[in-house]
Amino acid sequence: MPKEQIWRSYAHNYDQKKTIKNLEYLLKQHRNREGPFSPSSNSKRNHDSECEASEEAEPWATRSKKSRGWDLLYKLRLYPEKSGISIMTAKEIWESSELFKCYPFDDFKEYDKKMTKLTKKRREMIDQQQQDFEQDVANFPPSQMTNRGEPFWNTHAANTLLREDVESGKANLMKPVELWRTRSEYMEFKQTTFAKHVFQEKSKQRAAPYWQVKCKKICQKLREE
Repeated sequence: MPKEQIWRSYAHNYDQKKTIKNLEYLLKQHRNREGPFSPSSNSKRNHDSECEASEEAEPWATRSKKSRGWDLLYKLRLYPEKSGISIMTAKEIWESSELFKCYPFDDFKEYDKKMTKLTKKRREMIDQQQQDFEQDVANFPPSQMTNRGEPFWNTHAANTLLREDVESGKANLMKPVELWRTRSEYMEFKQTTFAKHVFQEKSKQRAAPYWQVKCKKICQKLREE
């Protein structure tokens, strides 16, 4: 089949020139038995894809180690809604992976039965833990107040309002106690607590330009290096 026809039939969504160039390169490798067509590559590929003899397969599971087939089946059985394994027969599951087919089918059926029981218990345990957690959250909702009897500053509206008042310069026109009286959100905090936040916010905003310049100098130095 001509290369142009191969492109039109199988790869017309890709750039024609690049596709034909790649095809020519693959054909050259095939003729010279290089790259993926070399004897060593074929040997490795066959070894990876073919099922090992049962006497050479790693043990399905021991007390200290689980096989790759065990790990895969565990994940498939633990989350059946994602894997779709619940609607598959044991034969279909066995044929779906070389990690399973390395074991005799009759042995795998027994492995699968035990895995089904194991993951059922694990899912029940996980579901129960989730229910217990949700019940604890319902019974003991997060506190809205600190142990000092004040709201949490980081999530309170006063935090954003103070940032805006400092940026606009309003906070510089009056003392913290006077600023505190201007908003009901501020008055939910003690005057001493609010005054500390005013000082912190002013210090943060004064330092911001310095760190911006500092960051630019560091970035420029890195680019020059």
